[in-house]
Amino acid sequence: MFKIKFLLILILLTSCHFTYTKSEKEVLFSSELIKQFSFEHIIDINKNYINKSSINRPVGTWVRLIETENICLDYRIASSTIDGELRLSEKNQKCQDLPVGEYISDLSSIRNLKIDFKTDTVEGKKVRNANYGLTFSYDYIGEKKVYAIPMFNLKRSKYFDKVKYEKYDSYATHRWQKGLRINPEGRVKIRTSSWIGSSKNDYIHKKINFCHRVDSSCNEVIENTCDECLNNWIEVVDYNCPTGSSKICAPLSCGQRGMPACPRGTFWKGITTMVDLCFTDSPAGYCDEGLSTICDENKILTCI
Repeated sequence: MFKIKFLLILILLTSCHFTYTKSEKEVLFSSELIKQFSFEHIIDINKNYINKSSINRPVGTWVRLIETENICLDYRIASSTIDGELRLSEKNQKCQDLPVGEYISDLSSIRNLKIDFKTDTVEGKKVRNANYGLTFSYDYIGEKKVYAIPMFNLKRSKYFDKVKYEKYDSYATHRWQKGLRINPEGRVKIRTSSWIGSSKNDYIHKKINFCHRVDSSCNEVIENTCDECLNNWIEVVDYNCPTGSSKICAPLSCGQRGMPACPRGTFWKGITTMVDLCFTDSPAGYCDEGLSTICDENKILTCI
């Protein structure tokens, strides 16, 4: 008899599922929303719906609102008979086709959804109570919900402030706060060396990883990620662009034999009308005494 009772209790316990009230579901979803977006450093918004009025058309249709490096956010637009629904899903190389079948979290019973993606500054001045990132607002079972999600890792120069960089300007000061980057524990990158880029030994053996590269038309071939260099970065001499030449992560010592030539300062007015500064005996870079400059196979002015 005891065994039968024990088995019945065990069956009841294993068949139980957690159930949440609607209010609890909303708290869980909003928490997941904040957690997921706070760490992103790349974002692609649907400009047809973001920074607009409430999302109300086309009714009953699933639309993709936001895509980042790791997540996708979709919304079924509310109709007169069906409430709206948000779905947050994981991105595996690309987002799933709509409507997604597998998702991290979802929330239905939504109406009057509005999403803003904005900065907290205007012309370099802080705006009081403004949010740097995403702001969600929607009606949920009779209550107005508003969530501001700061996106600490986004570059201001890429998404908001069109900064005109000058030669040798630091790119690391144009995020939410100077030098601040955050990562969740699961996304921490394990590095096999103490820097991202090139060591002196790498450079000598022509194993060069650029953190920023421009071409002869001053177009960005490699987007600037020099703020990720753990031991700073140096600018090399290749092309005479308004924002400077290409850049490599340090530790490297310019001007030494086999190393990049040191670029001249901003007051140097030698051959500034030329775009291509990489050629033998170019005066655009200088080396230690007794050395001269050549343009190597990587199109970098180098000391020999």
